[in-house]
Amino acid sequence: MEGTGVHEEEISQFTGGGISNSILFFTASALYLGLVGFLAIITYKSFASPIRKLEAAAIASIDHNKPFNLKESGPKEIRSVTKKLQGLIIGLEDTVTKRTAALKKTNDQLKLEITQRKELETQLVHAQKMEAVGQLASGIAHEINSPSQFANDNILFLKDATDGFIKKLDQSPDAPSDDDINFFKENAPEAVEQAAEGISRITTIVKSMKNFAYRDAQSAKRPNDLNQAIRSTTVVATNEWKYHAELDLQLQEGIPMVPCNIGEINQVVLNLIVNGAHAIRDRFKEGTKGNLVVSSRHYPDHDCVIIAIADNGGGIPQEVQTRIFEPFFTTKEVGVGTGQGLAIAHNVIVKSHGGQIWFDSKDGQGTTFYIKLPMTQPESTSETG
Repeated sequence: MEGTGVHEEEISQFTGGGISNSILFFTASALYLGLVGFLAIITYKSFASPIRKLEAAAIASIDHNKPFNLKESGPKEIRSVTKKLQGLIIGLEDTVTKRTAALKKTNDQLKLEITQRKELETQLVHAQKMEAVGQLASGIAHEINSPSQFANDNILFLKDATDGFIKKLDQSPDAPSDDDINFFKENAPEAVEQAAEGISRITTIVKSMKNFAYRDAQSAKRPNDLNQAIRSTTVVATNEWKYHAELDLQLQEGIPMVPCNIGEINQVVLNLIVNGAHAIRDRFKEGTKGNLVVSSRHYPDHDCVIIAIADNGGGIPQEVQTRIFEPFFTTKEVGVGTGQGLAIAHNVIVKSHGGQIWFDSKDGQGTTFYIKLPMTQPESTSETG
């Protein structure tokens, strides 16, 4: 039994030691975990948190254009990065500010140059128009002189008739004979009509000249009567076509007002009519007339108006058709044409009015030019032209 007591005592000592070891193990584990957690918190506050704040400040500054005002915190390395990044962003902001100012200045200069260019283009169109009027001046003077002389002759006849009637009524000794009075009575009404017709013709020519020479200083696109503009231009160009061609105006009635710079459109139509008349003149012998057809038509489905100017002259040679709208290109003899007419026409229709201009030509058969004008103009185009 004594041996048994000794054995039990050893077991008791072993069991008690095991419990102490377990307590020690758990205590050590708890201390370890606590230490790890403490170190993690310290690490986060020292490194991770400053880095996340740095990232958030950088994103706010770069992506959202907010000022970079993060205070330096954390370890030396992170404070150094913060300081350098702050300097980099401030430097970048300065660079962006300078570049923005430079771009604004360049943009303002570009706008000024565009405005000046548009003004120069408008002046060029007007100058060419005035040049055309100068070239047509003798013909226009003739067109005015003929009805003027016609009206003057009839007015002189009416004066003689009036004087004769008065003398007859006063029974003046030098009063006209009855035959003369009857002659006056028969021809006076017709003389009045002819005089009125001549004056009306002069009025039409002067009005057409005024409409043709109209210049909008702002190059604005305003609603205009396109058919009336075409009629005025054909009157101005009468002396260019009437000896060489029969003019046929096929203008669709009821066309809505078209937003355009009517002075520029007048110039384009004049160039094409004169070109067509000259093409006919060069093809046919003197005394033989060709056909010149000017038409207009509204296309509601396409929101546009198309003007067509067709001649049965010699046509445009195939080899030069691709160059026809180039500045200074001309098939006319030196000193006859400057080569600016069609180039200006293309610029006016395409660039200024957002339209289209093209042609269909067959060598030896004739040419048709088409002008397509939109019924609506962009706001910027309407204001600036």
